[in-house]
Amino acid sequence: MARIARDQITIIELADGVDGTDGTNGTNGTNGTNGTNGTDGTDGTNGTNGTNGTNGTNGTDGTNGTDAVRYAEVTLYTDPTVANAPSAPSATITWSTGAISSITSGWSQTPPTISATSSNSVYSSQLIFIDLTAPFTTTTVTGTSPIESINFTGAVTFSNGDFIIGGSTITTIDGSNLTTGTVNAEKIDVDSAITLTGATSSFVAGRTSASDFGTDGFFIGRTSTSGNTADGFQLSHTSVTDANHLQLNSGTIQGVIHDDTQGLRIYEPVFYSRGTVTGADSLLDAVAETATLAAGEIHSVTIWGGGGGGGAGSDSSGTAGNAGGTGGTSTVALTGATGFNGTRTFNATGGIGGAGGSGISSGASGGAGGGSAFGSGGLGGVFRLANDSGNQDTNYTGLPGSAPATSIFAAGGGGGAPGSHNRNSGSPGLGGSSATPVTVTYDLTNANTAGILTLNALGAAGASGNNNNNLSGDNNPGGIGGTGRAGVASVSGVLDGYTASTLSDLSPPKTPYFTDGNLTAWSTNNSGNISGGTNGVWAMCTATGNGYNNNVAQLNGVAFTPNGAGSWIQGVTTLSNSSSNFGFGATGETFSIGGGSNARAGSGVVYAWIAPNGTLTRAALANGMGVITKTRYRAV
Repeated sequence: MARIARDQITIIELADGVDGTDGTNGTNGTNGTNGTNGTDGTDGTNGTNGTNGTNGTNGTDGTNGTDAVRYAEVTLYTDPTVANAPSAPSATITWSTGAISSITSGWSQTPPTISATSSNSVYSSQLIFIDLTAPFTTTTVTGTSPIESINFTGAVTFSNGDFIIGGSTITTIDGSNLTTGTVNAEKIDVDSAITLTGATSSFVAGRTSASDFGTDGFFIGRTSTSGNTADGFQLSHTSVTDANHLQLNSGTIQGVIHDDTQGLRIYEPVFYSRGTVTGADSLLDAVAETATLAAGEIHSVTIWGGGGGGGAGSDSSGTAGNAGGTGGTSTVALTGATGFNGTRTFNATGGIGGAGGSGISSGASGGAGGGSAFGSGGLGGVFRLANDSGNQDTNYTGLPGSAPATSIFAAGGGGGAPGSHNRNSGSPGLGGSSATPVTVTYDLTNANTAGILTLNALGAAGASGNNNNNLSGDNNPGGIGGTGRAGVASVSGVLDGYTASTLSDLSPPKTPYFTDGNLTAWSTNNSGNISGGTNGVWAMCTATGNGYNNNVAQLNGVAFTPNGAGSWIQGVTTLSNSSSNFGFGATGETFSIGGGSNARAGSGVVYAWIAPNGTLTRAALANGMGVITKTRYRAV
């Protein structure tokens, strides 16, 4: 330690004491209260905009495009009119103005007016100006070859089928101002009427006038006896070539002619009466049979296949019967008919066969076959009760179904009845279905020749269903089904099924039959023919026929049959009971005199025309009872 003297300050440094131990930390003071937020400061002022940058340098201009092609059309006309076609004109166009200059002399852009009395014509030529490259100042061209033009009060041209006046298309012409010698047109549609004003104005084809009967063709128009005033009319057709017609020969005229001196005359008319549409002449019911379909007409053809056969009934123990067979397919085909482009061949399938009966039932008759347009189908076999009194202890074999009548084409056969035994009965067979008809149309309005329709295949009748029964013990078989009926084709049309008759057919023959010629008499059982020879023969025959009193309806007189195209007969017969018959027969048909049944004798007369190379066949009928008494005939 340091020691301090009294008169001298002696500083004695004492050494520091050891630090005391730190005191315990005091408790943290309470947090003070947050101070109030200060006020927001004011926004500073915006800085000044910087200076705009300097503009860039402009780009180089693009290359100019190619100038467009220059094009123009101009029509030049001969002015004045000229007698003959001139050379093609030339002209120059100035592109900047469109002006046409340097036009060849005698040509103009304006068409002249044509005088109706002038023999000269106006010709036109089209000039087409084209310039492909600049500078497009002027272009000179030569026009197309001149053609004759028409001019009324403005330029008249035809452009792609349009009628143009003054550049505008028109669709009508004032007919009251149209006068000409001849108009040629593909067709003319008339809304009101065509007036024939001339004394002999007409419609003609082939022929040239009302009196031109030496040319093949027709005339429809007015006629005049004086040549100045129309006092009649004529509708006529002349055939100067072979017309292939039963009533017409080469050089024959048919027509209706009227004038003020001879009145109304009708030459060689042919009358057609309607036949029966379902008659044999319009039905094809045999393979290779044909029908002629006239050109220019529409024909309807209906085809049927064969009808289905009936099914067999089951036996008394329920063993099933066989089903009937399906009918066959019919086929028709058209040949000829040049110009017809439609389908030519058609088929019609047959009807389905009826199902056979199967199992046990309370007993019922077989089902009826399906009917066709020609009538009802076959009947089903009738179920039989024992002794028809309700006692079924007696055994019965089922009765068969029946086939349709011969004329009921395409109908189905009837089903067979079931067999029965000791109150047990099988089930009936069902009837066969009729064939479904197929109707087609042959439109021959544009055909140039007639068509031949041929039945190439005839649908066969469906076979009957046989009984497939257990015949052991006391079983009784079911009845078999009836067969169906074969198919057919029927032809009908506007002009089909008619019979032609001429005035000669409708009026009695005249005196040529009674004058010159040979007189021949035949006795009982004799027969013979008269030949038409080279030019044809008129004939008259008288005959008697005696009755045949055995209550059998049959002819016992004399039959006359004409043969050869164009031959015919016409006759009247009177029977002993004062009744009379009148008849007409064409080729292949027969007219009979006398006979009948119940002792009715008769007599009569036949007039006939026997065509060249034809014959008239005369024959006594039935036990020699008819007698030809007289015959007169005269060759033409």
